[in-house]
Amino acid sequence: MSLVESGAPLAFHQAHGANIDLLDDRRRALRRSSYEKSLCFSHRPLRPNEPFVVTIEQVEGGWTGHLRVGLTLLDPSSLSPSTRLESLSTVDTWLVPISAWQLQGGGGNRLPTEVGSRVGVYLSPCSSSSGRLHLLLNDTDVVPSGIPPISTRTPLHAVVDVYGSTKEVRITPSLSSPDALSSLCTRRIRDLLSSSSSTVSPSILPHRLQALFLHLR
Repeated sequence: MSLVESGAPLAFHQAHGANIDLLDDRRRALRRSSYEKSLCFSHRPLRPNEPFVVTIEQVEGGWTGHLRVGLTLLDPSSLSPSTRLESLSTVDTWLVPISAWQLQGGGGNRLPTEVGSRVGVYLSPCSSSSGRLHLLLNDTDVVPSGIPPISTRTPLHAVVDVYGSTKEVRITPSLSSPDALSSLCTRRIRDLLSSSSSTVSPSILPHRLQALFLHLR
């Protein structure tokens, strides 16, 4: 029984672009030629607030553009291996191109397009029927502009386009856990509460966080 079949953490869907090879129990995606036809998907729909994170393992010179990540309402099994991102409707698929200079947060001087950088996506509910697409760039949470709330009434798969100079990515299980997302939130709260200009009152915090507030103040 494979790791995917045994209920192990997220993997890539068996449906993928024509130029992609999936390795290591579908945890690693390698574009073997060209610069496109390299779409990959999560093997199952994401749960609310569940990140799908990949680490860039290999880049290749001579191409323009970089990794693209996002979410789709489409069933990956229904797509052709020759499907290109440009042929997908923006009504049911939302992908964000990752720029070399988009953000240098969380990873020191590491650009989000370099080998070793971690790039992820998740949906954060903002109502009972919709959510906002979030990116994780080297542990920094970013809400891209221009993407409207996305319906949660239909299952959402993560999409990764191993495009342009990005040649190989690997799913990063350690950042696909609730503990990792909790750490990001805790770090942000700590920064806010530690600020000398903070006007946060303990009364608006849950009881468990009030102790943290008092400790930091």
